[in-house]
Amino acid sequence: KGAALFFRAYQYLQGMWIFAKSWDPQTSDTDLGIVLRQTSDQSVPSKRSTVSACYRQIIGDLVTAAGILPELAESPMRPSKIACYGALSRAYLSIGKYDSAFYYVDKALAIKNDLIDYNDFSSTDLLKPYPLTRLNKETVFYAQLTTSYPNLHPSYGLVDTTLYASYGDNDIRKALFFKARNGFHSFKGNYTSAFNLFGGIAVDELFLIRAETNIRLGNVDRGLDDLNTLLMKRIKKEEFTSYVGLNQEDALRLIKKERRKELLMRGLRWMDIKRYNKYDGENLRLLRYINGTKYELEPNSNRYALLLPNDIILLTGMEQNPL
Repeated sequence: KGAALFFRAYQYLQGMWIFAKSWDPQTSDTDLGIVLRQTSDQSVPSKRSTVSACYRQIIGDLVTAAGILPELAESPMRPSKIACYGALSRAYLSIGKYDSAFYYVDKALAIKNDLIDYNDFSSTDLLKPYPLTRLNKETVFYAQLTTSYPNLHPSYGLVDTTLYASYGDNDIRKALFFKARNGFHSFKGNYTSAFNLFGGIAVDELFLIRAETNIRLGNVDRGLDDLNTLLMKRIKKEEFTSYVGLNQEDALRLIKKERRKELLMRGLRWMDIKRYNKYDGENLRLLRYINGTKYELEPNSNRYALLLPNDIILLTGMEQNPL
């Protein structure tokens, strides 16, 4: 039962990030969420629930599962208490509830806080097609994102040049994560040891969540301690300098930058952009130029909730997301 509740909540949360608007205390009781199937009876029609109802279901399922499952599973491919805590911290982070996100991520890190030291990789290791092993010691819960579409495959999905340039030469991730390809770079830093993208939960993400929530709650020094704990495993030892004495604004800006650099290609950036725009007023605009035409996704646009597949709309008659 605990495993079933975890898997359901984990997938519901992914669906909410893609197909629903960000949680808003003023409108979440009427904004459209996803379909919450509570029965296997195929004769029961599918109807969309509200955003607030969906998050109540997700959080309730994860809390119940955490009370059933063991702290650590026999394999990270199976749900566990720490996986529930990690998913709960993600869920609360995505809706701007930073005190609750801190509460659960702190419980998760009390169970497991192992980090891979990238300084231990030799120059030969860094040249491997996929240097990071599957089910490595950072893995809390193992899942994969689909790479069946060409735009996600590393042969086609090339890394943004500005993002690549943000890694310093003393940053081991620059060699570990990327491979030169046709004048650009593709991503190879998967925790899958293959071209498949990692979509699970890992300890590095937990440290970044605790760092961010500590900073947002006013505990800047504690947040920087967590960030330094992570970065000293990512930056060349002889060139690493700890971050100290930053104010809350600068520390938060740093965390956001490092979160993007550490957690790329894990299915998290879309949610991050949505919450930064919704709760922080960052006004991030996504721009694409295709065949000379400029396409722009404005902050908090309805289009951040992707359209449901048209065949689903035709079959069920449920309401489509507004454009």
